[in-house]
Amino acid sequence: ERMWIDCCRELNRWNSLHEVSQAAARRSRLSLQCAAKLQHWGEIDRLLQLHHITEPATKLCQTYQSLHEVLYPKGQLETDARPWVRTEKLQEIDMHCAEVQRLLLQSWRSLPLIPTEAHVPLLLQFQLYVELLEGYKLILHLAKKMSSPGEVPLVRTTLNAWRDRLPNDCDAISCWNDLFVWRNFVFSIVQSAVSASPHLSREEKRFLPPFLQDLPWTMLRFAAITRSAHELRDISLALLIKLQHLPAFNQPAYAQEHLQALVEKAKLCLDEPSHWVAGVQLLNSLDMEALSEGPHWQQPQLQQQSLQLLLLKAKLLHRLHASNEPEQHPGLSREELAKEAESVLRTVLLLQPLYGPAWLCWAKLHDTLFLAALKQRHQQQQQQQQQQQQQQQQQHSLNHQQNMHPQPMQQDPPIADAASTSSSNNSSSNSSSSNSSSSKIDSASAEDNAADWAALQLHLAAAVTGYVMDIQLRPAKSSLYMSRVLWLLSYDGDTRPPCPSTAAAAAAAAAAAAATTAPVD
Repeated sequence: ERMWIDCCRELNRWNSLHEVSQAAARRSRLSLQCAAKLQHWGEIDRLLQLHHITEPATKLCQTYQSLHEVLYPKGQLETDARPWVRTEKLQEIDMHCAEVQRLLLQSWRSLPLIPTEAHVPLLLQFQLYVELLEGYKLILHLAKKMSSPGEVPLVRTTLNAWRDRLPNDCDAISCWNDLFVWRNFVFSIVQSAVSASPHLSREEKRFLPPFLQDLPWTMLRFAAITRSAHELRDISLALLIKLQHLPAFNQPAYAQEHLQALVEKAKLCLDEPSHWVAGVQLLNSLDMEALSEGPHWQQPQLQQQSLQLLLLKAKLLHRLHASNEPEQHPGLSREELAKEAESVLRTVLLLQPLYGPAWLCWAKLHDTLFLAALKQRHQQQQQQQQQQQQQQQQQHSLNHQQNMHPQPMQQDPPIADAASTSSSNNSSSNSSSSNSSSSKIDSASAEDNAADWAALQLHLAAAVTGYVMDIQLRPAKSSLYMSRVLWLLSYDGDTRPPCPSTAAAAAAAAAAAAATTAPVD
């Protein structure tokens, strides 16, 4: 049962936990935690009066409940426009904050000096406590500033600090969820305060929220973590869908977040083979020319995200080309998919010649094309050898039949001599015509072989160039591709791929080179 409760906490199944806590009356801590997560403020007040629990987490819930009473007094559904006038409740919040700080420090001092797993929950509670203080001061600061006409509050410092202060990517998703829920609550209060301000015009209420709250960026960061670090793609997709319904998300101030949302959607499509076509169609619907003409295009971050979108499109096209069913993309064959991917990568490298991920994608694309051309050339040569063997067998059987049944030598009449002469002339003319046609076929096949050999060398050179450029630009991430470069360079012109012994020698040489070039402490 304990493991089931822990799993539900990690999966944020607070409704199920709330039902369990209601069935078991002894689970007062679990009931209080569920009520705080589900924002059942009346139940929090009842549980606090019924159970006297002196723990840091309990005091944090009590502080949340007091802050909610300041912002939403009992009997009111809308936010209080002047929360700073409720001095008694503000003093109560300050008292709860001081009590939380005392309990946190007392619990920390009771732990051993050596860091253990028991320190992690307290560190998370410390962060929630700091965010509680900052959010509480932020809300009061905004309310006071917007109560008087002509003043615009400045909160960029707090928002930038919250962007920098995030959990580790490897931390549990419940830790990220706690932080996301709290910041979402604060940003919703800010949005309500702006909407309820009597001193702001309609245009100011429309354009001011992007500079006072950071909800889209927070949701995008949470969606990226759930997708990449925890592989919870359903939760990431739900967050991206919810993001599209935010009231001010389509404003020009959120151009960077809008592009980042498209990047996250494309990455979700890239992780699922059944969504590759949908990802290409999504990126094709983006008007890059109109975006580049906008006023926010000069920002370096926007340029980087635009290049990232083009690179994701090239990756999707490459994977469609390398898949077993490329025909699932309507209107493009396998060769057309490769040409389109190469064209997109050329555009990216023209815009940013020192973009390492684009060089790596370029190398992988031409590596795939090199192996495909090599396989096709090998199959063609096998077919030609089989045809030559069949022709040799037929000629050998014909010679064998002629040797088994020799024709007798006899004196033919003059008319027969003339007929045999004419037939021999005809046969010689037929043989000469067949020889000329076979020579034409041989010359055409030679030209085709030369063209295939040139394309093979082109793909090989392009793949090696892409890998080497990526290794030069990103040595820490791409040094392992040196073995692939040596493996490709071991190709000696044969129709077969490099032999395994050569590949093993190339890998050993790459490992030795990496060991010699590694920094020494």
